[in-house]
Amino acid sequence: MTNPVYVEQTQITATTQVPTTASTHTIAHRSTARTVIAVILVLLGAASLTLTLISNWMRNDILNSDAFVEIYSPLIEEPQFQAVVSAAAATTAEDALANSELGSLYEGLTSGLSGLLENLPVDPSILGLIEGSPQSMQENIGQVVGQTTLSALQSSTVVPAWETTLRDVHVQLIGALDGTKPLMISGGQPSLTIETGPIIRSIVEAMEAEGSWYASLIPDVSTTVPLLQVKNLQGLQTWYNIVTTTGPYLPFASTIFLVAGMAMAPRRLLTAGIAGLFSAVGAALIIWGAPGLAGRYFVADSSADAQLLTDLFWHTGIAPLVHTGAIALGVSLAVAALSFAVAAIVKTVRSR
Repeated sequence: MTNPVYVEQTQITATTQVPTTASTHTIAHRSTARTVIAVILVLLGAASLTLTLISNWMRNDILNSDAFVEIYSPLIEEPQFQAVVSAAAATTAEDALANSELGSLYEGLTSGLSGLLENLPVDPSILGLIEGSPQSMQENIGQVVGQTTLSALQSSTVVPAWETTLRDVHVQLIGALDGTKPLMISGGQPSLTIETGPIIRSIVEAMEAEGSWYASLIPDVSTTVPLLQVKNLQGLQTWYNIVTTTGPYLPFASTIFLVAGMAMAPRRLLTAGIAGLFSAVGAALIIWGAPGLAGRYFVADSSADAQLLTDLFWHTGIAPLVHTGAIALGVSLAVAALSFAVAAIVKTVRSR
């Protein structure tokens, strides 16, 4: 015969076990949901942090005139850049001399003299020498200007003129980004350019101060040298609008997402490690991705000199961003490693 007391106790036990199991499933589901939400929040925080680094670079280093000049001032010390600018200055001097009064007078005199000597029994080699004199003079003056320009670029003589030129480039950049001033077309593409006029004038003044006799032969002219030819101006303007409108708020957004994710997470140490890994990925994308973005937004002219200027200008500009990205990568990896290590230690201690 079954004991009524035993049956009653069994029923009570079974009844109490049902809600206990349901509660366990509910807690597990809630924990999983909190974990998923926490991961999403820290992912958004890491993405916002990456955008913050890019935004700070653009606002503080590129859009700021003084910082822009400071970043690009060392560019004039690059031997390759000096060679391109000095060659452009030499070409300018040769072309201007050919169109100047001195060049026209010299060419007229030699042409008239060679015409007269053609009717006389004169050695043809002498006629060729006289007829080629204007071109030889232009080339000689061009070589002098090119060498003098190179020497000036290697000294501090041209620094003030170079800083003035950079400020003009910055005005071009801002005007193109906010749509108030179109860029000059060079090689079929809108381009950021530099004018060699201020540089040549500073060189002429330095030559005159040194008593160089040929300084007065160098005309006060300017030539345009393309620095960056823009292929995707609309894309650059999109970035500019994002940075100027949301840039100041990105650090706050990143902080809010990360703090909310940590507060929501059931296992905060693991979540902190995941946040560190996400941030490290973002920093790595900056370090290795930024140099390759030049091809997306800029295109070089067919000439090797223009390609060289494009590469030098772009890589000089992104150097601060890459440096900041490297610091962020190191800090993020350190946070991730420390968080995972502490989480492992805590789990080991609790399991004992």
